Amino acid sequence: MYTIGMRSNDLTGAQARALAERLRKMLAYLGRLTKRMEQERFPIDDELYRSAREAYNAMHDLTIKAHYLSCKGQTRGKR
Repeated sequence: MYTIGMRSNDLTGAQARALAERLRKMLAYLGRLTKRMEQERFPIDDELYRSAREAYNAMHDLTIKAHYLSCKGQTRGKR
């Protein structure tokens, strides 16, 4: 068991931006991978294809959350 030392809301905007940028690159790779698999006509019930799609969807969710964290403290119209 471990004690909670840090939570996602503890990240600074700069840390969250750096994380989001790295995640976007991984998301892009998974997007290219699944697109290629679709072009090669992997069946939708193929184990590898399904795992790649699940990885893409999970990475997308994580990337969006990191992006929103990078925006914390900002207001609309302010850049």
